[in-house]
Amino acid sequence: MTKKQKGNVLSTTLFQNIMFNAIILIAFIIYAIVMMQALSTITSSATVASTNQSELQRQEGKLHQMTVNINGDVHTIVSTTAAGGIVSDDNDSVKEVRKLCSELDKYVSYITDESILVSQSADGPAQAAELASCIDKYKSAVENVISYAQTGDAIMAITVLTSDYESVNNALESSYQAVEDSIQALSENLGNYLGGVKADASVKGIILLVIVVVIILASLIITYFRVSRIIKRMTQELDLIIQNIQNGNGDLTARIHTRTSTELQTISNGINLFIETLQEIIRGVKDGAVVLTTSAESMTGQIQRASDNITNTSAALEELSASMDTVSATATEIDDNLAEVKAATARIHEEAANGSLTAADIRKEADEIKQLASQKKNDTGSKMEELSITLQQSVKDSEKVGQINELTNEILTIASQTNLLALNASIEAARAGEAGRGFAVVADEISTLADNSRQTASNIQSISVEVTEAVRTLSDHALEVIAFINENVLSDYDSFVETGERYENTALLMDRILGQFTELAGNLNTIMDQMANSVTSITESVRESSDAINMSAVNSSHIVDEISQIDSAMDENNRVTSQLNDNTKMFVTL
Repeated sequence: MTKKQKGNVLSTTLFQNIMFNAIILIAFIIYAIVMMQALSTITSSATVASTNQSELQRQEGKLHQMTVNINGDVHTIVSTTAAGGIVSDDNDSVKEVRKLCSELDKYVSYITDESILVSQSADGPAQAAELASCIDKYKSAVENVISYAQTGDAIMAITVLTSDYESVNNALESSYQAVEDSIQALSENLGNYLGGVKADASVKGIILLVIVVVIILASLIITYFRVSRIIKRMTQELDLIIQNIQNGNGDLTARIHTRTSTELQTISNGINLFIETLQEIIRGVKDGAVVLTTSAESMTGQIQRASDNITNTSAALEELSASMDTVSATATEIDDNLAEVKAATARIHEEAANGSLTAADIRKEADEIKQLASQKKNDTGSKMEELSITLQQSVKDSEKVGQINELTNEILTIASQTNLLALNASIEAARAGEAGRGFAVVADEISTLADNSRQTASNIQSISVEVTEAVRTLSDHALEVIAFINENVLSDYDSFVETGERYENTALLMDRILGQFTELAGNLNTIMDQMANSVTSITESVRESSDAINMSAVNSSHIVDEISQIDSAMDENNRVTSQLNDNTKMFVTL
């Protein structure tokens, strides 16, 4: 939303009414919240104050009762001592007194630290401190009386009881009375406090009601100045415009000049737009009446001239009808010739279509030859790669024959060593004489075996050399075969593929030429059809034109009669135009 649109929304009466009603509603809500808070405050304050006061009274009464009980036990202890009895720590009265004295601090602590006497009463802290001091003195006096009683000094016990103890007890009673008076005062002040809270809430409620009344009055005043007064001004201006029109002195240039920032400006603009539109309409009516008058006079002369022209046109139409008959015969002859041309064109189109199908078959066969050659080439290439890998592996495996030479060399070495051992054995057998003869035979056999092994190893080396040479020769020849295949056979396959591609391109060219020829034949056939249809249409048009000309000749006489009727209508038009002029005379200023 733009700033201008936002400003227009804020200035509307709808926004004004919503704003004031919302403010009034908010004020009533605040009034209700304030009154509820005041009521809640009064209730909670009364509840808390009543509870705290009751607890203070209970604690003070308990404390007071305990001191009364202690007084009774102390007098019992002193009476026992005066009667000559012995008072020890195990004495029931002594244990009860000391137990009660130890519990006094708990109640004193509540009164001095937690009670409303300290927090709500002006003299409360001082009274609580005085009560705590009196309790401490009271407990000291009680201990003094008990200590004298336990020593058997009845006179001192009675003296302390009637002097110091009695004085402290009286002061304690006075402190109790002061606390009770303060509690009573708190009870009386609670009503005054609650009354003050109620009065404060009433004042706030009255202030809020006054604010609501002021807001309502402000809303009425603003509504009067922004709505009622504006409507009154606009009504006066509109009444003046209407009265001038009724008096025959209408001024359509008059406008409502009252301006406002509310939605009433839209009504004012709408009325002004209506008057402006009416102004344009009345101006157009006046101008149209003048034009109608001029046009009517001109049309009367033209109607007379049209009547004369129609008579001449009737004669010309009769001559045109005779010419149409000649044109119809010529069109029939052209239609017969087009039928023969159309049949020849159909035969040409059929032959061209058959040639296109033949070219498509040729292209298909060429594509199959190309694909077959490509497949053979790829298969041969793959086989050559596999053969090359196998050949390389075979050559690599043939290199293992060299290991046979190494092994035969080792056999030759072993044979030499064996032969040397046989020689040494023979020598030793000769030295041994008759005993070494058997050993000599074995040595001879070993020597023979060594010679055979050496001969066999030599043969193996020779065969290994021949095998290695044969494998190398086979590898060289295989490589030559592979090279021949790669250089010649595969290139022949490429030639086959290239020939197939040229064959296919030629077939495509033939197919394209025949297709164009077929398309041209089809177009020619279509043109022939169109020409035949056109000739037929011309023939039909000539016939219809002949009929129309004859009808026009008949209608010409009717037109003459209708022109006379138009003349009568023009007289009526002149009468209506005069009436429009009279009606627009009441609008003086346009």
